[in-house]
Amino acid sequence: MGTYKNTRKIVKTKANEVQEEFSSYDISPLSTDVLVANWLGFPRPLSNDLLLVEATRTGVKKEALLALSKKMGIDLETLSSLLHISSRTFQRLPANATLDIFSSEQAIEMALVFAKATQVFSDDNTCRQWLHAPLQALNGLSPVSVLDTGFGVHMVLQVLGRLEQGVFS
Repeated sequence: MGTYKNTRKIVKTKANEVQEEFSSYDISPLSTDVLVANWLGFPRPLSNDLLLVEATRTGVKKEALLALSKKMGIDLETLSSLLHISSRTFQRLPANATLDIFSSEQAIEMALVFAKATQVFSDDNTCRQWLHAPLQALNGLSPVSVLDTGFGVHMVLQVLGRLEQGVFS
């Protein structure tokens, strides 16, 4: 999601020669803290641990989480198990309901993983495929299948970090 600006300036020299000067600006993709805040509906980037704690206590809205899970290619049954809530209980929540602190923390961690994967792969389809594919680095498990615990989230982020550095995982 970078922005590209190209400005073109034509300069005429004394001998009626045309010389063009180009300048371009490439703004790097949005950081993970900005992506997570956008996806989960928080007003500012979650750029430090205290802001993450505050966001967790504030809670994630059900509708924002459903939009994120759709973006990640996660069905309702899987989403419910990642949040440690029965799918029926989750379905009964009103659309504008705020999740409890524990489910909100899991939702934010899922969003952090997907944001990191988006940065590593630069394509949502590739991210979704990677999230659901069994990985040797996870002992044959898919990244999504271990996102229900903090340890699993940590492992997936480590794998993404290694991929980002070009280390086979």
